Amino acid sequence: MISRKTKQRSELFCSSKSTFPAAVLAATLVCSPPPLHADEMQPSPRSGFTTMTDASQSESESLQIAKVRNHIIKFDNSRGTEKLEIQENLYQRQCIASVKPDSVTLNPGEIAEVHLDIRDSESSGCAGEPKYVLWRATVANPGGRPFDYQMLFTEDPREETHGGTQVRSTRSSRPGAPYAATCGDRACFDEWAPTSDGGSAIFFYKNT
Repeated sequence: MISRKTKQRSELFCSSKSTFPAAVLAATLVCSPPPLHADEMQPSPRSGFTTMTDASQSESESLQIAKVRNHIIKFDNSRGTEKLEIQENLYQRQCIASVKPDSVTLNPGEIAEVHLDIRDSESSGCAGEPKYVLWRATVANPGGRPFDYQMLFTEDPREETHGGTQVRSTRSSRPGAPYAATCGDRACFDEWAPTSDGGSAIFFYKNT
C-alpha cells in the first residue's frame, strides 16, 4: 500500500522534472533513459483514474521524444594507401543522439560504416535545426610527416528546397585525406546535395 506522503513526493518529483529545458531532457534520454511518463498512468488524486485522452497524449509525447532516424556513413579507404585513425569529437555534435562506433581505425583497402542516430523531434529542439557531427582524422604517413585534419558532416533543413547535406574537410586531395563524398546518389563534398534517406560515403585519396 503506497502512503499518501510517498505519493505526494512522487508527484512533486515528476512535476519538477517536467520543467527541465528540452535540451536537458534530450541529454537525459541519451545517457540513461527512465521509463517515460510512467507516473502519469497512475490514478490521480483528483479524478481517481487516467482518461484515454491523457494516456494517448502521454504516448504521443513519448514517441515524439524518442523520434530518431538512422543515417549510415561509409568511410571508404578501399583505394587509399594510408592508415587512418578517425575519432568523433563529442563536443562538436548537434542533434545527433549517438555515433556508433565513435572511433575507427581504417587500414588501406578497408571500408568502415558509422551509424548516426539523428534527432528530429520538436521536444528535443532539433526539428528544423541543423544536425552535424565532427571527426578528427590522424594519418600516420610512414613516408613523411604525420598530419591530422577534421571532417564535418552536416544536414541543414534550411538549405535548398528540401534541405541540404554536405561533407567538408580541412584537408583534401592528398594521401590520407578525402577527395570526394556522396550523399544519397549526389556529390556532396564541399557542396550541398538534397537530403535523402540514402546513406553517405566519404572517399579517401589514392596515392598515385
